[in-house]
Amino acid sequence: MKVEVRVYAGLRRVLGGKNLIVKLEEGARVKDLVLELGGKFEASGNVLLGGLRLAEASLIVLVNGRNINSLNGPDTVLREGDLVAFMPVTEGG
Repeated sequence: MKVEVRVYAGLRRVLGGKNLIVKLEEGARVKDLVLELGGKFEASGNVLLGGLRLAEASLIVLVNGRNINSLNGPDTVLREGDLVAFMPVTEGG
């Protein structure tokens, strides 16, 4: 299956673009997508992406516009044609 991935801010440099199409096995989860994107993370309780934790507030992940925290977190199952967005949380004042 294929999913569309959009990345924002500094993650564009990490992942090499802002819009990507990624092929995954049926039944893949968000954390499987993270692993497929180039081994830039590791699974050890939390999934890491360039030092950002999916399970924490430093990275917002949306699947079809819904925050994965309101779904099944990194274990959210993806389907053909899903749109997944990775947005780092920025702070400022």
